[in-house]
This record gives sequence, C-alpha cells and structure tokens, in this order.
Amino acid sequence: MDAIAAFAKDQLRLLTFRRLSDGARRHFQVYLTLSLAITVLAGVGRYWDKPDAQWWQYLGLGSFAYVFALAAIVWTVVKPLRPERWTYAAVLLFITMTSAPGFIYAIPVERCMSVQNARSVNYAFLAFVAAWRVALFAVFLLRFAKLPPFVAATALLASLCSVAVPIAYFGFAYLVTQGMAGAVGEDVRLAEIIVTASLVLLALAPFVAAAYVVMIIRRRRSARAS
Repeated sequence: MDAIAAFAKDQLRLLTFRRLSDGARRHFQVYLTLSLAITVLAGVGRYWDKPDAQWWQYLGLGSFAYVFALAAIVWTVVKPLRPERWTYAAVLLFITMTSAPGFIYAIPVERCMSVQNARSVNYAFLAFVAAWRVALFAVFLLRFAKLPPFVAATALLASLCSVAVPIAYFGFAYLVTQGMAGAVGEDVRLAEIIVTASLVLLALAPFVAAAYVVMIIRRRRSARAS
C-alpha cells in the first residue's frame, strides 16, 4: 500500500512538472505495473464509445504496444547524446507515467454536440495532450537526463522527428491523427492541415539531423576532454 500511495503522489508530481520522490527507484516494478495498467485503461477509454473500433483497440492493446516501441525509439535516439542515468527501463517508466492525460480522450463529446463540433473538440484534446506530453519530455531531458538546454532541445526535436517523419513520409499522418483522437469519418480541413504540417516537418528534418550529428560530436569530444 505504501508503494501504491507513493506512486499516486509521484504520478501527480510528474504531471505537474515536479520532481519525483525516491519511490520510483525503490518500487520500480510497482510503478511500472501501475503505469502500464493506466496506459491500457487510457487506450480502452479512447475507443469505448466507437462502434467501428477493432477488438484490440477496445482492449487497449494498441496503447500497450505503442509505449514499448516509443520507449525504444526515444532511448535509441537520445543515447548518443550521452544523457545521465539513461536506461530503457527509466524511459519506459517515464512514457507510461505520461499516459494518464489520455483519459481526456474518453470524454464522450459526441453525445452532447454535433458530429462536426465533436470532431473539432477531439482534435483540440489531441493537441492539448500532445503539447503537455512534449513539455513533460523536455523537463525529463533537462532534469533527469541532465542534458544542457540546447542539447536537450536537439534530443527533443530528433526524437519527435524520428517518430513523425516516417509517418509523414509514408502518408500515414492523417490516419494516425484520426486514430489518436479516436475520431471517425472524413475531414477535409484536417487533411489539409496534416499535409501542410507534414511538408514543414519534412523540410525541417535535415536541419534537425545536422544539429543532432553536431551535438553528438561535441558531446563525445567533451567526454574525452574530461
């Protein structure tokens, strides 16, 4: 019970950009188990009122698999920048502990407004939760990984590009955005926004890659000098 109480307090601390207690280290397995459970429940909430969802979406299995894959990508991308205490387990725990805002998607806005308005609200929810999680990741890189600000910014952008650029390049951005928002039906306005955002992202990717390589070289030279 002490570990569960510690987890609840640390979950609130993390979501409000405060430092975690020592409980994450002392009760790691409990923390990870509970945060994975929250991840699955958030995944269930995303689709509980969507009659055309797949069975694995109703069970939250997509969210469960997603956090492991995302943790692997983030760990791999940031590792060459020489962050402190950088383990796959720590990254996985952080990502799963940012799952709770996903319960916002479970709000059944479709039942109290028109389809068009509900769709707009769902996308607003998606933007809000995404911005919240990106801000949390930035703090994680600065506070936990102890990366200098510019290196942390490079790690953040490189991580985002590593996930978003392939999605945009292969033309899956629209489907992924709809799936994350739990929205259904065609939306021409969203399609236009996604195409524009994808083009901007693809144009910026080479500059992010160049900054990433430069930061890796500088961090290695700094480590050798020290």
